[in-house]
Amino acid sequence: MPIIVKDILSLQTTKNFTLIAGQSGLGRIIETVDILDYAWEQDRQFSRKLFKPKSFPLSSLQFAKDNPEYLLAVISHLIECGVSGIAYKPVYYYDLPTEIRDLANSCNFPIFRIENGDFLYLETTLGSILNGLGKTSLVFFQNLAGDVIRILAILFLVPVFGIRGYLYGILASELTIMTMALLFLHRESANGFAVH
Repeated sequence: MPIIVKDILSLQTTKNFTLIAGQSGLGRIIETVDILDYAWEQDRQFSRKLFKPKSFPLSSLQFAKDNPEYLLAVISHLIECGVSGIAYKPVYYYDLPTEIRDLANSCNFPIFRIENGDFLYLETTLGSILNGLGKTSLVFFQNLAGDVIRILAILFLVPVFGIRGYLYGILASELTIMTMALLFLHRESANGFAVH
């Protein structure tokens, strides 16, 4: 029996998914889970079909940071590719622009916001603090460690647990980055901060 978008809402790991558009598309079939987290074709030609029909990408929408027009173009292309829906972490966008929600509603394209609770922005805040202290290399290596954890989750957890595997990877990645940053800040606060 195929999995439909509505089915993922019954999972414990997706209890924090909030449907913000495309409610009429909850019956769409999901065959694969993908990730849309980095730069896509910036020229907006979208010559590549990066997503298979009936896939369900997860994203932070980083690729369209401060560029809602580009986000609209990407969502439009995902719909053309036959993607079943999308879920995003509200790191760069909490509420999506009205044009995107209207497009999703008119095309029955479900869009979910992943509400992660109170620590959602802690990773970004800690990274900004460390950058402000001149510790850009440290932030880079912490983010690299987080990316490695996400890649490992994709390789080893997604084939076994599906979308839950990727969500576990996101959680482990964020917890790792936050723990590393907090430990560094705790150590530095005991020694006095040295700003470079």
